[in-house]
Parts: sequence; C-alpha cells; structure tokens
Amino acid sequence: MRGIKKAAAAGVLLLSVLISGSIAAKNAPVQLSADTIQYNNNLKLVQATGNVVITQEAITLTGATAEYRQDTNLAVVSGGIVLTNDTIRLTGATVEYDTATGVGAVNGQPRMEDKEGAWLTGEKVDFFTGEDRAVVTGGVHIVHPGRQIDAVADNAIYYGKDRKVLLTGNARAVQEGNTLTGDTLTVYLSDKTMNAQGNTKLIIIPNEKK
Repeated sequence: MRGIKKAAAAGVLLLSVLISGSIAAKNAPVQLSADTIQYNNNLKLVQATGNVVITQEAITLTGATAEYRQDTNLAVVSGGIVLTNDTIRLTGATVEYDTATGVGAVNGQPRMEDKEGAWLTGEKVDFFTGEDRAVVTGGVHIVHPGRQIDAVADNAIYYGKDRKVLLTGNARAVQEGNTLTGDTLTVYLSDKTMNAQGNTKLIIIPNEKK
C-alpha cells in the first residue's frame, strides 16, 4: 500500500481534489484541509484528521476526522460535525455526504437551524442541497422562537425555498398557547400560518380581557 502522508507543523495543509461527479451539471472541486492528510492515489482514498474542513461551492463541512473516497464521491466526517450552506446549518456526530449529488445524512443528535433562528431536531436528517430540502425522521421537534411555534411529530420534511415544514405522524403544534393537531401539519415559518389535515383538532386559549 502506497500512501503520501504529510503532517502540518504549523497551520493547515490543503488538498484540492477534482472529482468526476457533478453538482448543478458542472464539475465542482472538493477542497479539503486538516492537520494531517493521507492521500492514497491507488485506492483513491483520502484520510484526514484534526480540524477537518471540506468545502465545495456553497457547502462547508467541518469535523474532527474525515474519509473521502474519490471513486464513489462519498465523504464521511465524524466528531462534532458542522455543515453549512446559504440557508441552513446542520450539526451532529457524523455525516455522510455525496459530493457528486449534494445528498447526505446526519446522525447522532442532528440539529438543523435556519437563518431566522428556527431549529429542528430528530434521530436522523437526510438533506438534499440541490433541492434545498431536508427529511427529518424519528422524534421530530421544531421550534421557531420568533413565531412562538413549538411543534412535534414522528417525521418532517423541511422546504427551504418555501420556508415550510410538513409534519407527519402524531403531529402537534403549539403557537401562543393554542394547540393544533392532525395526521399531517404544515407549519409556515415565514408567518404564523399552520394547516392541518386528517383527524384535526384545534384548542384555543381565550385572550384575557383587560
């Protein structure tokens, strides 16, 4: 096994890898920096440790360790990962990210935040950067402090362009003390609108008269 291993005495090493895959119908380079990088050209395998930073167009991914396979375009990053693009910030224990398709999955207490302070948590987050969409599964919890929204469900789909979340399975949302439940709930994060379908129920807390 041949490998090239370089250790950074000061600062950070930089490795740029041109991939055969594409994002938005064009080849996009993957730039990787870390304290230590091992690149095996025969296996098309990159292993990085310490202060890992991967960038590709608008995507920035950081963590403690990373493994990138050039033949499959798959990057696996572990250790307090943070993934950001123009619209969201994702954190968790590990992430698998396909640099050719912009599709990935975050596991280990994943949390997704948008620019307005709304956040979602669940057991797993699958994200699709080209579609500005994310699928959250298992014990979903969404909070928007600015809109006073607190909602839970079994699963959810986040649509970044429309800034809405579709909740399914035991869906319940509380806003300013009022509770809306249903088989499916659509929460619009840009305003205070919510829609429910299937076995819907609304509990309203009357305003106190002054």
